[in-house]
Parts: sequence; C-alpha cells; structure tokens
Amino acid sequence: MPYFHFSTAASSRFSPFEVPVEVVQNGLFWMLANPLFKPLEAVLSREFFSVEALRDELECTALAPYAIDQVQSEIDRLVDEYRSGVIFL
Repeated sequence: MPYFHFSTAASSRFSPFEVPVEVVQNGLFWMLANPLFKPLEAVLSREFFSVEALRDELECTALAPYAIDQVQSEIDRLVDEYRSGVIFL
C-alpha cells in the first residue's frame, strides 16, 4: 500500500472514515467463486477513485439485478466493517 503523505491541503480533505476502494475490491473477490458473479471479475480488475464509482460501475455490468443487489449488500457490509474498525484505532 503506498504511503500517503499528508500535506495541509490533503489532510483537510482526508477522512479516516473514507473507505479505500481497494479494501472493498479485495473483499469482493470471494464472490468470484460463484459463476453467477463471473462478470464481476472485469469490474474488480479496474481502478476506481472511490467506492461510489465502483457502485456506479456495477449498474453497467452483465450481472443480473439480484446479483447486483447481493454485491451492493456485500459492499455495505465491508464499508461498515472497515468503519467500525477505524473507530477503535
């Protein structure tokens, strides 16, 4: 993971509760074991600037609507899990 250098400008925009998109992408890889989520592989191989951008991209995939709902639920779980861990730091 690259070292993030905090400058005055960057530190005013950075929030410890902002979940790195890489954390979410890595957390979704287990879903690829199910053939239903095979189109997710192409999404996870791309780079995104935010979790919201990743969520938006899911709507443009070949995933079935109920599969997109499952992925969105998993993203919610990962975000909640990450943020609850940050609280205890």
